[in-house]
Amino acid sequence: MNTIAELIGPLYQKLLAICAKYDISLDLDIQDPSLSFDDLSQVKEFLQTQLKRALENCEPGDKITIIEQHNDKVVRFSVKDSGKTLSAEQQQALRDEEYEVRARYGYDNIVTVKFDIV
Repeated sequence: MNTIAELIGPLYQKLLAICAKYDISLDLDIQDPSLSFDDLSQVKEFLQTQLKRALENCEPGDKITIIEQHNDKVVRFSVKDSGKTLSAEQQQALRDEEYEVRARYGYDNIVTVKFDIV
């Protein structure tokens, strides 16, 4: 079993250095870092692609947050950023990948993936 802390810890350390270089704030909002999964590869892929997207959207002074929330049945991972608002085309492309997307001019972008807890 792999825990969320084991997955996010190394990603966070790398990302922290990159964000510091570009003057972007980085936050974690993790409900339970000890939550474990058999296979975190899909979560890792989601985080890597969405954190890259968020970094590309952000400018100095913007903020990125990695979020994990869960209940008895579902765990949700989100990447929230205060960078440029995603275009309608970008939002649709993410929805086509079965991600939940919330983006509106003047508000944050939030891209979420959810997994059933077995």
